[in-house]
Amino acid sequence: TGVQTCALPIYPELTFTGVLRLPAVANACLVTLLAGLAFGFIGPTLAPHLRDTLGASERAIGGLFGVAAGTYALASPAAGALADAWGPRRVLAAGIFGLAVAYLFLGPSPMFGPQHTGAGAHAGAWALQIISLSLLGISAAAAFIPAMPAMEAAVLARFGDTPASGETVAALYNGIYCAGERSEEHTSELQSRQYLVC
Repeated sequence: TGVQTCALPIYPELTFTGVLRLPAVANACLVTLLAGLAFGFIGPTLAPHLRDTLGASERAIGGLFGVAAGTYALASPAAGALADAWGPRRVLAAGIFGLAVAYLFLGPSPMFGPQHTGAGAHAGAWALQIISLSLLGISAAAAFIPAMPAMEAAVLARFGDTPASGETVAALYNGIYCAGERSEEHTSELQSRQYLVC
């Protein structure tokens, strides 16, 4: 007699495919996947690239990995604040654009002319790699940080605050993020079979 019950609306369309039909969720998932691919690809390819292009030592390579990680950590709060101020779509778009530019200069692309590589790499080549890795970290923060809140806002607007809403968004986000990060494993395998030359 003292037990209260409440009726919760049931949304049979609150599934991964149903949630992915929401444009904001689909866009955030695409950005998360691409950013995960960008970060996953860098793991197995950056060290050989830096060794070949700059003649970098193991200590220098570790420091350059730290540049990307450090700028990501420092830029994450700013990415969240910008998403609050400008909306997540703009920040997500800036993140993906920044990742593309970072990879273009990280190479660096042959369209920038011949590069002095190896032990004779000049200070400009080092600076370009540091700037590119800094931009990579900042852009990854802009691509990752607003994605889940954008997905959650779209799901809550469509389905309301049901017990399954947050769980569905979290599971979808984590699955998409991990799918992108798994590229590291596949890149390493291709590299070890010499299909991928870095």
